[in-house]
Amino acid sequence: MSMQNQTVLAKSTESRKYTTTETIRSLAASDSNELIVVGGIAPDGKGVFHALGPSGELKWSQSYPKQVSVVAVAGKGSLVCMGGEGRAAYMFTAFGQMVWTDDCRSEVKALAISETGRFTVVGLADGNVNVYDNDIVAARKFAWKHRFGKPITDVGLNADGTLVCVSTEEGELSIFTERGDLVWSKVLESGIGAFRIAGEGDAVVVASDDGKLRFYSAEVGKNLWTAQGNGIFNDVDVSRKADKVVAACKDGNIYCYDKVGAILWKYAMGNPGESVRIAKDGKTVVAASIDAVVHCLDSKGNLLWQHATGNSSVVGIVVSENGDTVVTSCESGLLYFENIQVVGGLLPVARHEVTLAKERGTPTFKAEKIYEEAVVALNFGDYITAAGKIREMEKSLGTSPKPTPSPEAIIKPEQAPATAARPSDEGQAIRARIDQILSDSEGLKQRGVDVEPVENLLGEAMVLLEEGNLKDSAAYVQD
Repeated sequence: MSMQNQTVLAKSTESRKYTTTETIRSLAASDSNELIVVGGIAPDGKGVFHALGPSGELKWSQSYPKQVSVVAVAGKGSLVCMGGEGRAAYMFTAFGQMVWTDDCRSEVKALAISETGRFTVVGLADGNVNVYDNDIVAARKFAWKHRFGKPITDVGLNADGTLVCVSTEEGELSIFTERGDLVWSKVLESGIGAFRIAGEGDAVVVASDDGKLRFYSAEVGKNLWTAQGNGIFNDVDVSRKADKVVAACKDGNIYCYDKVGAILWKYAMGNPGESVRIAKDGKTVVAASIDAVVHCLDSKGNLLWQHATGNSSVVGIVVSENGDTVVTSCESGLLYFENIQVVGGLLPVARHEVTLAKERGTPTFKAEKIYEEAVVALNFGDYITAAGKIREMEKSLGTSPKPTPSPEAIIKPEQAPATAARPSDEGQAIRARIDQILSDSEGLKQRGVDVEPVENLLGEAMVLLEEGNLKDSAAYVQD
């Protein structure tokens, strides 16, 4: 288990604010954070809904007679849905055109839209769950509905909408197929505080009110592992492939578990954790504590940056799928837009320094080697190590760290430059093989193949190579 580094790596590359006069109740965004939606209540008591762009620019707004307390966005950003005390659900395109509306005859308590936008799930205070197939909305009929009899607390969908997850006020957790067939159901007598269903991995993670975190198979309902906290887990999230689970605990810690329930790391916020989100690729974690401080962590639990939002509590966090942007909303009406790829933004600057050094006739052998190590660390989501390598590289060239460039110059982890060629030495063949495998693994990753074990082995190989242990490094590459 690794503990966090309490040194802040850097402030986010750019922080923008969007201010409203309303009280914000809910926040949602597309996978890329290109479309952000917020719902709430205006000073005159009317419901409000705003659709924003990635930098906080207002795209369009709607107002309604009563509070908008829940919002949802399709992962691809094609559709948005809202509901609340007005007892109706409203569906819009990303451009604000009404698609359909339905009188649900009860307060809307929870919403979810599948990644492609095909399925929408609406959970109601009267215990009903309505599921809509958006391919047949012209008929304005449910794809199916189910009555629980107890108020719905949350709903969720996997990426393609083939599994629907529902929780009730009485601690019932149920999984249905997209056709409405019940797959399994359980009742947790202690009650359910929060749950998340993984986009692709076979997993549903549940934080119960008895201080336990339970990891279930979404397909069969088997409890694969359980973790006992030092207090109640107030929130939970899971990466797309269910290989990482993060939980915000009342004891003031953020815990990160692997797919078998082992603790990878924990991060001490100093105050009880209120909410937590993990990027779908599992490389970036963002959490808010009860004192309204937002903490951004890398894949190792190291602190990248943090900021206080003031006296207003954080009511929502969204993290883009690759972790490059974060949006947080505060009850007071403030939204913060953060670009967090600080290290990625430094890479092109560092590469340019190497080029200039070559032109001056300065030896760059050591600098290029360190730069390659920074790229590998960044691809693993280990931002602290990557930043340290960049500073080490600059020192070897006799240059000073440069300011982070504008967002346009930012390079995201999966877009990091290929490692540069370097003079021949004993480890050249091993290094070339590592580069080739990393390149091949990116293609496999895009096709949905889990390459994390391979990346971990390559990380070990790079460390051994740096230490001059060519034999063991070559063995890791062979594995």
